[in-house]
Amino acid sequence: MSPPATPPCMPSSLLEECLGVNYAEHFKVELSSCSKLGDRYWKVPALYVFCENDRPLYVGETGNTSRRIYREHCSAHIGGSEGVARFLMYYLDQIAEAVEEWVGLSPLGRERYVKEFLKRKVEGLTLVIILGSRGELRNGRRRREVERCLRMKLRPPLNPV
Repeated sequence: MSPPATPPCMPSSLLEECLGVNYAEHFKVELSSCSKLGDRYWKVPALYVFCENDRPLYVGETGNTSRRIYREHCSAHIGGSEGVARFLMYYLDQIAEAVEEWVGLSPLGRERYVKEFLKRKVEGLTLVIILGSRGELRNGRRRREVERCLRMKLRPPLNPV
């Protein structure tokens, strides 16, 4: 069985290398976005990559895909996860450049502005989700090993090695 097509930011050869198996038989690679995800993968373990313009931006792993990605990253829950803090730092220059949009706002208004700005940016990213077909990713240690491999090979700017 040939591996399924993967997006440019996640080459199939890299998946095969990091997963250490014929991944097409054991894993499902899904191309998604924040708007498509919702609560479909509640309590489902996965690895994930956020991509911007076909370039890997952030690699993560979770034991609860919908909670981590949809409820934390996609909703820009600042303080909810390390990933959201990294997205904030990545887009901070763009927020600062939009000074005319937030300069007259109250502190609470500025906080809302930053959250909405960040939310729009994260929602616009391509999301690659890697799911185990038979529970292969239930083990947190295994997920972290694969995440480490993906980070080493992809070199996403928000996951310094």
